[in-house]
Amino acid sequence: MSAVLIYGELLFDQFPSGETVLGGAPMNVAWHLNALGFAVTMVSRVGKDELGRQARSVLQKAGLDTSEIQTDEQYPTGTVDIQLTQGSPSFDIVNDVAYDHIQLPAAPTLNKDYALLYHGSLALRNPVSRKTLEEIYAHIACPIFVDVNLRAPFWSIEQIQQLISRATWAKLNHEELAMLSGIVTTQQRDELIEVARSYRNQNALQALIVTCGAEGAFIVTEQDIYDMLPVIPETFLDTVGAGDAFSAITIAGILQRWSYQKILEQASQFAARICGIRGAIPDKKFKYPDIKHLA
Repeated sequence: MSAVLIYGELLFDQFPSGETVLGGAPMNVAWHLNALGFAVTMVSRVGKDELGRQARSVLQKAGLDTSEIQTDEQYPTGTVDIQLTQGSPSFDIVNDVAYDHIQLPAAPTLNKDYALLYHGSLALRNPVSRKTLEEIYAHIACPIFVDVNLRAPFWSIEQIQQLISRATWAKLNHEELAMLSGIVTTQQRDELIEVARSYRNQNALQALIVTCGAEGAFIVTEQDIYDMLPVIPETFLDTVGAGDAFSAITIAGILQRWSYQKILEQASQFAARICGIRGAIPDKKFKYPDIKHLA
């Protein structure tokens, strides 16, 4: 299958129960795409510490390429303390950690042909990792999928706007759309879709993907609107990683040339299943969809 280059944070989510789970939006997306059968190279950075060693071991056991998971001698592996309120997370993200200091990948990685480059926004809070992404842009000629994750205080409208202006596809949730567009979040669905249509047009995106939590999701293209009611999880633990699961299936569908309506349906179903596990990464018992069968 097509090769995907993923750039950004690799960290550990720390839950109130004491559980520590590998996470970070780019890592979650890389994990799912790898499990779905895509060739994935992830560019990130961990500390020279126990969490860093644990991360590398877990990824290698899962069959993920760790050749560009860098080790930092000074800064620790990233962590996030998560608090859950009725299953919905709030985040306390530790600043100035290893993924804030990602260096340029080796030449063989940069010289490969990729079907798609994925990155989020959190890892770009630091000038070092932000500059490295700029250098990757200069080397890589492929479509770009930007997955917006607005985590205060680590973002600005100007920075996010610059990222989206370069993207082929962008995904965000309805609250993020409101913040970037300067609207209120209480608008009706048809009004929100019109805001999304305008935002897509302003940025010349091939498609803008908007998730709306319990209200489902929709996709806006130049000519069409695709809408989807929410999928109710059979079991529910938390929503951690659900958006990343949605992104992974969306990317898989783009690479498999699915219709946007089919992407919405499959991504919504997969995200609902991830709500039934603790954290974003399933265990070995979890059954991934057969992408070839769905094609």
